[in-house]
Amino acid sequence: MFESYLFPIAYAFMAFPVAALFFTLPFLVVQYRRHGYINKVRAFVLYLFLLYLMNAVFLVMLPLPATRHNPPLSAGTMQLVPFNFIQDILKETSVVKGVPSTYLHLLKERAVLQVLFNVLLTVPFGMLVRYYFRFGPLRCLLLSFLLSLFFEVTQLTGIYGIFDHAYRVFDVDDLMTNTLGGIIGFLAAEWLSGLLPRIEHLDKGVDLSAKRVSYTRRGLAFLFDIVICGVLLLICNMLRIPGAYFVSTGLYFMLLPYLTGGCTFGKWLVRIRLSDNPGAHGRSKPGSGRSTDRDRVDGGLGARSVGDTNSGKAYGGLKAGSEAGADSSDRVYRWLKARREDTAGGPVGTTDAGSGSVADHPDQVSTVRISLLPLILRYGLLYWVLFGLNRMLAFSSSDLPGIQRMLLGMCVFAVDLWFFIHLIKHLFQKDSLLFYEKISKTQHKIMWKPSTRADGEKA
Repeated sequence: MFESYLFPIAYAFMAFPVAALFFTLPFLVVQYRRHGYINKVRAFVLYLFLLYLMNAVFLVMLPLPATRHNPPLSAGTMQLVPFNFIQDILKETSVVKGVPSTYLHLLKERAVLQVLFNVLLTVPFGMLVRYYFRFGPLRCLLLSFLLSLFFEVTQLTGIYGIFDHAYRVFDVDDLMTNTLGGIIGFLAAEWLSGLLPRIEHLDKGVDLSAKRVSYTRRGLAFLFDIVICGVLLLICNMLRIPGAYFVSTGLYFMLLPYLTGGCTFGKWLVRIRLSDNPGAHGRSKPGSGRSTDRDRVDGGLGARSVGDTNSGKAYGGLKAGSEAGADSSDRVYRWLKARREDTAGGPVGTTDAGSGSVADHPDQVSTVRISLLPLILRYGLLYWVLFGLNRMLAFSSSDLPGIQRMLLGMCVFAVDLWFFIHLIKHLFQKDSLLFYEKISKTQHKIMWKPSTRADGEKA
């Protein structure tokens, strides 16, 4: 009896890594959009829930018929008499009334074990529905019943037409015992809450503005962005636009973030944006006795706008240390500043000390623009130089003589190897920027607008 249950459970555990792989992408997107970060307890509970559902489905579905053309069940496909399991127990039991020593035999009999396992099947479901989703008893009752109904209908239809006939009986007793198990799990969730942190308290005290943007988050955004940019590249090639690769990457990774305040679709999806790196731009040192035109202009404003800050930071890196370089940088800054104020009709996106940064409020991001030059520098190095060399080797090297093609291949290999080592090194370093981020003086910021969450259960 027990072997028939262990067989589906073993298959569920073997299939879990594959299911978890497909589950991870939507899980990350939902967590980043809903909570702003990945919480380890929340991730553990959700993957545990996935493992449970797989075990439940495999226990219900397996073993499958030997062929798709299975014969119909001889005893019929539906059992609609409630509490029919009591007659099955009385019919098959070896218990003798008045002889207590025979009562233990109940725990070994098929009919009793089947009822117990049907109850236990949905106990974890009820526990997780209450603990994680904070549903009340009515919703738990309904969801447990619907889950059981899904199991029974799947068996009745031969897994929705895959098999010619039903290979298990649709049993109303299973609906009752499964639903009972869900309610028992709901009641036992208080015990689970004592072992794990309360789910509604996981985000208390979390300061998203202090969290670094992980490479997992950036990689997820890159995955969506590269697919969309590939479609744009295909369109440019179909339209026979000269330099289609440079046009598509320039439009998507440079112009689009400039117009949307540092966002591409992938970045928006995981709630991050590009901004100027405040730690990468120098000002005149205290006590140096020298103040630049930019310092004097900023000091006269009292409160600077976010748009001014972006311009000042983005072009602060133009100073080369000489007086001529500093004066040139200041002139560029003042020109951009005047252009922006003329365009916006005044300072854009002004914040004060108590309002928080605009990057923390997604609905305000559209009013803030990162400067175009840092974007061109950032993504020009990545897509036009680094990826461009690989593209040249892949598509244009056939037109080069043998020696030049070999030299190009060696150069691209050396650059790729250096970048790979550079990337791996920075994956394990906190608060570290990649080379093109340091040169362009840009960084990622988390976009998040705090919301009030109810701590109570949902009815």
